[in-house]
Amino acid sequence: MNLDKLTLILQQNLLLDILHMSEDMGDAAGHVTTKIREIVGARTVALFEINTEGKFILSGIGPEKRRYIFSTVEGQSLVDLCLEMDNISLINPGEGGSGKLLEKLGLAHSIAVPLKDRNETLGLLLILDLMDTVGVKSVMDSFASLSSLLAIILRNSFLYRNMEDLVEKRTSDLRRSEERFRRLVEGLGNEHCIFSYSPDGTINYASPGIKSIFGISPEEIIGKNRRILPLTAESAELMNSSDNFILQNLQRQIIEIKAQLSNDDRRIVMVNHAPAMEEKEITAIEGIFTDITDYRRAQEEKEKLNFQVNQLQKLESLGILAGGIAHDFNNMLGGILGCIEIASLDTQDPEVSASLKMALSVMERARSLTGQLLTFARGGAPVKKPAPLFPFVRETSEFALTGSSCNASYDVPPNLCNADYDPSQIGQVIENIVINAAQSMASGGTIKISASNEIVSTGDDSTLTVGPYVKISFSDSGCGIPSDNLSRIFEPFFTTRKKGHGLGLATSFSIVKRHGGTITVSSSPGCTCFSIWLPATTQATEAQSRILPQVHRGSGIIVIVDDDEAVRRVLTRLLESFGYTIVAKENGVDGLEYVWNAREMGTEIKAMIFDLTIPGSMGGKEAIEIIRRAGIKTPVFVASGYADDPCIAHPENYGFTDSISKPFLKQALSNLLSTHLS
Repeated sequence: MNLDKLTLILQQNLLLDILHMSEDMGDAAGHVTTKIREIVGARTVALFEINTEGKFILSGIGPEKRRYIFSTVEGQSLVDLCLEMDNISLINPGEGGSGKLLEKLGLAHSIAVPLKDRNETLGLLLILDLMDTVGVKSVMDSFASLSSLLAIILRNSFLYRNMEDLVEKRTSDLRRSEERFRRLVEGLGNEHCIFSYSPDGTINYASPGIKSIFGISPEEIIGKNRRILPLTAESAELMNSSDNFILQNLQRQIIEIKAQLSNDDRRIVMVNHAPAMEEKEITAIEGIFTDITDYRRAQEEKEKLNFQVNQLQKLESLGILAGGIAHDFNNMLGGILGCIEIASLDTQDPEVSASLKMALSVMERARSLTGQLLTFARGGAPVKKPAPLFPFVRETSEFALTGSSCNASYDVPPNLCNADYDPSQIGQVIENIVINAAQSMASGGTIKISASNEIVSTGDDSTLTVGPYVKISFSDSGCGIPSDNLSRIFEPFFTTRKKGHGLGLATSFSIVKRHGGTITVSSSPGCTCFSIWLPATTQATEAQSRILPQVHRGSGIIVIVDDDEAVRRVLTRLLESFGYTIVAKENGVDGLEYVWNAREMGTEIKAMIFDLTIPGSMGGKEAIEIIRRAGIKTPVFVASGYADDPCIAHPENYGFTDSISKPFLKQALSNLLSTHLS
């Protein structure tokens, strides 16, 4: 039964009031109508019963001052029409006979609830002048199940008032009515349990639903103290406090408690209980337990989803910001890096060279940081190259542990396979894992880093594709990860640290997945091990097969196209230091014009380097289509500060010879030209 909390409370309260109804129908009816009006949000609620002559009698109305409605011809006619209805109905002003009467009475949307028992109309519940129709279906569903109970009470009331003449018939009907009532109560569903216990806590009655909620059958609990219910310590104390309040103040209490059925089965239960009075004395505390575990979990999931949506919206905004600044920022870095490298070529002073080398190292870290920002914010496609993995792991780990009280030990087999990976992105993963390991060992310690060749076969319990992998494991001796958190550590925004943002491991997992691998983790007190699995490759590494160790030398014309003057100047100086003649243009139109003119004059162009995008003009993405359609086979390289653009990750798919990321490094340019122009 999926009802919201207000509907659950309404149903519970009405069931309890029905349990307390006696032959004094007037007082009970007045109480019920008032409660319905307050909870549902109606301006008037009236309860009618049919007398022995077949005429309706107003048993109760809330508020009392609205009784005049049914002294009018329209009001009486409205009741007559509603008594002819077979089922609960929503009455809309102006629609049909009842709707027109409603309109004449100046009333808004209303609900008519015929009260029937064995196809006999015994009364009518009118919920008049709803304040709004939000949730009206849920309200109608609730009263559809309660109407039978109210009808039975009306029949019982009739029998009580005619006791002198109908003792024998009353007794028989009452017994059947009570039996039907009992079946209805016990058929409410496993999520509900009606209960009654004495002021000292001895349970007098519990419906079958108690087995589903608390794991105890009615037979096991009746006659026992309610303290045997498997409640958490906090909930047991809350239940005791609630009972004491009821006994002292004679008022209903609605609370939420938690039941611990087993280590992995915890229930959330709403308790709606009130005092049962006889001759101004409390004889029992009666109420309803309702299992709202699924409702609360759904509510928590919704709140969690809303939180993640808000966080993702912030992340999206950050991605837009990062993408917007990356190009200009990388251009500035390129200018600075290029000037540092050019200055290094022009100086013979060892101290100056050392300072320039240090500055170059810092700027390279800034360049790497830009790439990490883009990866975090936009999930850049990896630019993978085949290379040995473990030397990179060692270098990155040592860098991450700089200034830490922790150190690392290494265990690597001599035959470890190469891997196909993006150093910038995998470096971010390694740093995240190593830093987390160091933080878990507050007093210092050793992070054990090991490597192995692994084969994933068909039938293995793994999400990985069948094939060879390189596995790098990081083990620490820290506090461990609690089992409740272990399944959530890769969730975005999940963190146990006050200053954590919850994105390090989530981003790391995403990066490794985009490489075709995965991250596994195991943890126990005093030991946590993270393992990175990356596809192994037999392809020769760039350093072994394609990149020349010395600085490249060449000659001929290279055309460069970039809208940033500083980038053009630095790139010109770097390429000139390799021996090339440079033609620099600020947009693709001017660049292509030079290419066409050179082609007509028979001037050979050794290579072209195009900026991927040029605001307001033609960039490399548009220019390459024109160049290749013209049948020009000259090597064309694409450059960009957007490392996650598909043209950078897979340049050959777009007609480019290769790609290079900004800011430009001298060795990267040398490697690029050595590979394609030697």
